[in-house]
Amino acid sequence: MCTSTTGQGEIPDNIYPLVNELRDTFPLMPERHYGVIALGDSSYETFADAGKQVDELLQELQAKRLGEVLFIDACETADPEGTAVEWMRDWMKAL
Repeated sequence: MCTSTTGQGEIPDNIYPLVNELRDTFPLMPERHYGVIALGDSSYETFADAGKQVDELLQELQAKRLGEVLFIDACETADPEGTAVEWMRDWMKAL
């Protein structure tokens, strides 16, 4: 899952329904693998909180994270798309 953080660390509107549904129904998913790309701006206290929340929720649902969460800082990353594509290539190999 790739997500940015909005407002004060909230889940963005485009994935909120999915995250809310997972929280409400709490379907255990021990057979599922996932990865998280968390976009943010480290000048904010809530840097990449939406990605952290998604990762925590998926772990609670017993899904298996492959690799580490990719944190992309808008203050430091000149090419966020390129960074994400490179990470995804490695992530897909781990599948």
